[in-house]
Amino acid sequence: MSHRTACLAILSIGIIAFGLAAYPALGQESTNSSTKPERRWVLTLSLGTTSSGPATDIESAMVASGFNKTSTVLGTTAHPFSRTGAGVTGEPWMISVQNKIKPPLLLGVIVSDAPIGETLGMHDPYLFLFIDYSVFTVSPTVSYQVADVLHLGIGPAIYTVKSHRNDAPGEADSQSATKFGVLLDVGLSIPAHSRFFAIASLQYRYVGNTTIGPYEVSGYQSSATMPATSVSYNHFFLSVGMGIRL
Repeated sequence: MSHRTACLAILSIGIIAFGLAAYPALGQESTNSSTKPERRWVLTLSLGTTSSGPATDIESAMVASGFNKTSTVLGTTAHPFSRTGAGVTGEPWMISVQNKIKPPLLLGVIVSDAPIGETLGMHDPYLFLFIDYSVFTVSPTVSYQVADVLHLGIGPAIYTVKSHRNDAPGEADSQSATKFGVLLDVGLSIPAHSRFFAIASLQYRYVGNTTIGPYEVSGYQSSATMPATSVSYNHFFLSVGMGIRL
């Protein structure tokens, strides 16, 4: 089974689960009016870090285009190389809102911005190419919750992928594209049942491939081009944060 087929199968299962969650229960006994109302809304805010996303593909494209020279200024630095994760080009964050529509199932939405990092290439002492990249995510999800502590979620996702050349002052060579994919989510919330809690989560975001470039670089008596290249923006997102049950 191909990667794409597997993700479509997972998405189908998620849609079926959503349908079952939305179907009203038959013959359910009425709740005693004296029972304390259950907190049905869950809001979280998290900060995190990502895996390398398109970094490997961009490095391969730079090598093929000759941006693979070694700098000897202030030490020896081999190119290309990538710096990814939290704090490199920004702080990845995520907001999640969920509602317990029919315990143990929750329906929610995730909004996240993930500056993944940057890749740096050198063609000669006068020609450099620096590319940074990020993903903005919006995903409706359905989750299965275990004991108000563990949740397993899935949902379709709309991804806005961006790349930006930042090696020259005033450079405005930015690109963006909208992709449709899948988001898989697992999270741990402690303590259970309390109004305030801490949460740790791990997500796999299937974004797919998009084309970046071409990037033309000109310098002192030389020029070089990295051609348009298809790169994969698939990545993991690991986060920790705080939440409230309402």
